[in-house]
Amino acid sequence: MTKICSFLDISKSWYYEMKASLERQKEYEKAILNAVRQIRAEHPVYGTKKLWKQLERNGVTIGRDRLHRLLTKHGLILPRHYKKVRTSFPGIYDQGFENKLKGLNVTHINQVWCTDITYIHTAEGMLYISAMMDVYSRKIISLNISNNLRTDGSLDCLSKALHHIPTASGIIHHSDHGTQYCSYRYLSLLSSNGMQISFTGKDHCYDNAKIERFFNTLKHEYGLKGVIKSKKLAIEMVKNAIYDYNYKRLHAALGYKIPYEVYDAA
Repeated sequence: MTKICSFLDISKSWYYEMKASLERQKEYEKAILNAVRQIRAEHPVYGTKKLWKQLERNGVTIGRDRLHRLLTKHGLILPRHYKKVRTSFPGIYDQGFENKLKGLNVTHINQVWCTDITYIHTAEGMLYISAMMDVYSRKIISLNISNNLRTDGSLDCLSKALHHIPTASGIIHHSDHGTQYCSYRYLSLLSSNGMQISFTGKDHCYDNAKIERFFNTLKHEYGLKGVIKSKKLAIEMVKNAIYDYNYKRLHAALGYKIPYEVYDAA
């Protein structure tokens, strides 16, 4: 080694210092990758930015660009895939209600609730999920899982949401024009609780995007996109996913906070 260092015109101490530095770097990167794999075990679809923010919350320091290079080097960058699914059919009792979200600045919890329905395939048939979201915090405040698309499921979801607050007076309730939300029973429950009724406007496909994005997350991040082997298993997976989404998952639109941190702190 003395001859090699002499030939390269470098000192032995510099060589060993660089060698030790490279070993420390390898150990550091190994620790980062182990931490990333632990996070991905719980949140399989976390991208670079959410991994970076979660590492930061866990007390692990690394630059975002360096993390991205490390993920790329080890084949840990995830592909993007989004799919919009329509589950509603036009109703007939939505006349006279406007879109109250257009131009609205949402500044606090229980200012706007939005709701929608999606479906899960199982080997035993379809399950339909109704969810109610608080728009400001993105927290899912109620849920119903049904075997059909009848209004009863949406009514149950709304009733559960109403049960958890002292009063719903003044809250804007936003949905699409689906038959469930335009039914006489549903509109009557909204009106009797003093809620403001808002429907997605024509050619305003992004009005209800937040709840639709949640459903996309539910399917792609929590393994509910394919065919689940039984309804019982699917129901358990949905409930676990909702808990994780509300109480563990970082949300980019919330400044990488968790929905419950925003909703419960208000």
